[in-house]
Amino acid sequence: TNNPLLRQMLCSPKRTVDFRRLIDGRKILLVNLSKGEIGSQDTRMIGMLISKYLFQAAMTRHDVTLAARVPFYFYVDEFHNLVTSDIPEMLAECRKFGLHMILANQTLSQLVSRDGRTKQDAVLGNVASRLYFRIGLDEAKALEPGYLPQFDAHTLAQLPDRHVLARLL
Repeated sequence: TNNPLLRQMLCSPKRTVDFRRLIDGRKILLVNLSKGEIGSQDTRMIGMLISKYLFQAAMTRHDVTLAARVPFYFYVDEFHNLVTSDIPEMLAECRKFGLHMILANQTLSQLVSRDGRTKQDAVLGNVASRLYFRIGLDEAKALEPGYLPQFDAHTLAQLPDRHVLARLL
């Protein structure tokens, strides 16, 4: 824990951010996890902690009726940096507690964890709406079954600039 920010998050006896209050109060939390400033491993650790705190806070919303749960939107760019073994549970459970995740990354291969086990099946199986800009042909072939018969792999791989193919809930 050489990084003072990470040390404060891990070693402090009390959290300074009440994630449940953040969610229920419709607050905005912006976190800049620049790898250049913080470092790659520390960025990953902080990102995983914040996503875990948000998920745990959302799970405590069982005491609020479904109709009264205010949706909370969690936007994560380069989310493959936060992929952990509990991502399947998070994706499967968070919607019912009003936590809506908007995840962005560049390639499916980024969803392979360090131990070689892929998380892409969990992500693709639990994500309700997907947006794709032009993607590589190999990835397009892997995603093609979800778009046939309207679109094939070549359509996905040859989208013009600033065009998107959407598969919505």
